[in-house]
Amino acid sequence: MPDDIENFEGMFPFYYDPRYDEEPNQFDTGMETINGIINAKAEEILGHRLTGEQMRYVKRQLGDLDCLQRNPGDPEFTNKLSEILRQLTMARKVAANACRLK
Repeated sequence: MPDDIENFEGMFPFYYDPRYDEEPNQFDTGMETINGIINAKAEEILGHRLTGEQMRYVKRQLGDLDCLQRNPGDPEFTNKLSEILRQLTMARKVAANACRLK
């Protein structure tokens, strides 16, 4: 007997219990560089990649929030990055509206 009878994963190593949702693997980011991860999220939210100036701004903001050293698969990192990218979107909209009013 490989394991205890009550432990289904011990008896059947690849047993999937449908009662538990499968979580994403937060240690596998799928990208090799932090720039690639930030640009992938920017394409998802903004619809385009970041310029050099925008990338420096995002990295500086993540560094100020102590998120730049975190694992990119961490939900807190992802949430903070999404928040910063949305701020970029709002800043662009406000600037466009200010130019139209003049």
